[in-house]
Amino acid sequence: MCLDRRLKILVHLALAVLGVGAAYGLLRLTGAIVFPSDNTWSMNFFNASWRDDGVRLLVPFGGAFAGTAAALAVRRKKSVSSSRPEIKEKM
Repeated sequence: MCLDRRLKILVHLALAVLGVGAAYGLLRLTGAIVFPSDNTWSMNFFNASWRDDGVRLLVPFGGAFAGTAAALAVRRKKSVSSSRPEIKEKM
């Protein structure tokens, strides 16, 4: 039981880190966070350094975040349905 609690804490901590990384990648991709050293005046849409950094962060962090969140949702549904007692009708 204690091990399960520690595992939940670690999973939620990892989920928080992945969420922050995905949010930062999304903000960099959209240009909400731009640093002074970024190449912002690019003629090519995909040559701007802030967009490249955003995609490089969003893809791995966003994918791992979505996968972990989906796995937790499925696990939660299974644990809730298994904790409910089934009512059997007598004939």
